[in-house]
Amino acid sequence: MGGLAMKRPVIIGVSASKMHDNAEKLLEAALRGCREENFDTKLILLREKDASYFDEFIAEVIAAEGVIISLPVREQTDLLNALIGYLKECSEKPLLLGKKAAFIITGPILDELKNKLFELENTFAELGFDVERSATVVDSNGLSKDDIGFCVIIGRNIAKVE
Repeated sequence: MGGLAMKRPVIIGVSASKMHDNAEKLLEAALRGCREENFDTKLILLREKDASYFDEFIAEVIAAEGVIISLPVREQTDLLNALIGYLKECSEKPLLLGKKAAFIITGPILDELKNKLFELENTFAELGFDVERSATVVDSNGLSKDDIGFCVIIGRNIAKVE
């Protein structure tokens, strides 16, 4: 690839410290797809409801074209709620305007998770993010090629340079 400059990064954010295998495979596929497109891509684990993790997340998103967030299993939704609360209050909020955001469900599609997904999309839109239509991935029989492809397409859409 020689002298090609890397395009601005896509951040693929993960809202949990422990991911089940399929979530990990999905995110690895997204990372691979973005790197093949010559995007400088980063994976961030939000381990706890701790502002220092959120500070790092915000700094990376500001430097990036956008963020893909893996919607966590039920017991991790507290973490996302804490992140949303932090985003609403943070002083860098104006710098997030127009950044792209997409969400991926990496577990069984439960009604409460679907509702959470719509709520998150609306909340991120209110925060000024340009929300991409999100992929939903069911993990009952592992990942299909379509699931991985959809995830990679989201990565490309987020990082495409107009």
